[in-house]
Amino acid sequence: MKKFIYSLFALALPMAMFISCEEPIDDGKNDPAPEPDPVPALPVETPEEQKKALERTALDFVDAIAAENFEDVVGLAEYLAQEYSEDNYDYDRLEDWADDCYEALTRTFEGTETNKEVYDWGYTWISTTNYYRVVCAASNFTGKFEAKNGQWKYSEADDLSFHVKDEQGKPCVLRLIASGNTKTMFIGGDEEYYSSSYTDGVDSTFYEMSNVYIEVPEVITVTLQQDGDEIAKVVLTADLSSVQGEEFDLTKDKFNFTATLEFSGYAVNVENMKYAPERGTSVAMNFMKGNKSLLSAKVSADLDVSNEEFYGSENNRVEVDVMGSVQLKGDLSGDVVDAYDELETAFEADSERLFKKQVEKVNSLMNLKLYFYNSETPSAKFELRPFVDDEYDDEWYVEPVIVFDDETSYSLEQYFNEEDFRKIIKAVERLAEDYEYLFEDFDY
Repeated sequence: MKKFIYSLFALALPMAMFISCEEPIDDGKNDPAPEPDPVPALPVETPEEQKKALERTALDFVDAIAAENFEDVVGLAEYLAQEYSEDNYDYDRLEDWADDCYEALTRTFEGTETNKEVYDWGYTWISTTNYYRVVCAASNFTGKFEAKNGQWKYSEADDLSFHVKDEQGKPCVLRLIASGNTKTMFIGGDEEYYSSSYTDGVDSTFYEMSNVYIEVPEVITVTLQQDGDEIAKVVLTADLSSVQGEEFDLTKDKFNFTATLEFSGYAVNVENMKYAPERGTSVAMNFMKGNKSLLSAKVSADLDVSNEEFYGSENNRVEVDVMGSVQLKGDLSGDVVDAYDELETAFEADSERLFKKQVEKVNSLMNLKLYFYNSETPSAKFELRPFVDDEYDDEWYVEPVIVFDDETSYSLEQYFNEEDFRKIIKAVERLAEDYEYLFEDFDY
């Protein structure tokens, strides 16, 4: 399993940096960073050339997200979390403010529903529910809070902000601003029991049901400033102009979201997350350091869904790019549910012939290929291959394999072996140790 995880990392899954390994090769804490082998000249064709290109890309990626790049922002977060904790500050004023904001929400009585059941033995049960419409808006939650002498001082404001000081006494401001048009959307109901009575065989129970709606702003911006400099920023944008009612109807509504997170010279951009019934559903993401793209991904599909159930999807497409050096592109023709069913049928097959036939059907739907340096010519493709477990009643199973133009193939465990990818494994282990050390004093 460990080698499989590292193989995914080499193919541009940087989340592997958070995985701790069961058997570190050595502690190597003070060893110099491993030097990659020279990058082969284009084209990248042989397995050996591929491994060198993957190694170079993976080591460059690890270097680009070194833990030391986040020391300032993590250090500030650690200090603020400890200094302004409930141990040092009285949060009663904040809680009172939240209660006041909730009480000020628009609350409209919508009607009463009564249900009555009469039983043969002379018992009657009556349930009465009063329905209310509650609307939450960002404009209901505003104010300026300043931390002073163990207290949060409140004053009126047009937005919501919290003012504190860092370890050097420099002012820090966390601010939330909602802007643009709003769209009222239903988010759920909250039923509360509030009384009951029993008289002469009649049991009466009373409830209140609050149907909660939220006025979704077009743009939400959250910023963190330190001594006047913006060190972190989140921007969420929602386009709900095509939503017809106050609830999402997945059979006819369209909507679009974007999000940006900026911190310490990095940015995570969800550039286009859009939904359209039966066609055009997609999401695109880009993780950047400065002007350099470290990781980008695009996923699209035509979904077949109702408000209650997912039926399948067609024209499924995925593209992943790591630092402009390694690309993984592919699609799944036909319906994803059909592909899953074919694989399930393979596992249920009672013969070698049927098992292999079903795996071939799945492969006929898959088209996943590996590219280097944005070449239009793939260097390899991925397939599922059938294998038999001789030690477990000759049970058949599938594994992903990497296949080259000459039809030579390797299982991922064979290809991404510890010997050939030793430098990547060591670099990822060191990165994980650095992040563990970076966050060791953080009080979650």
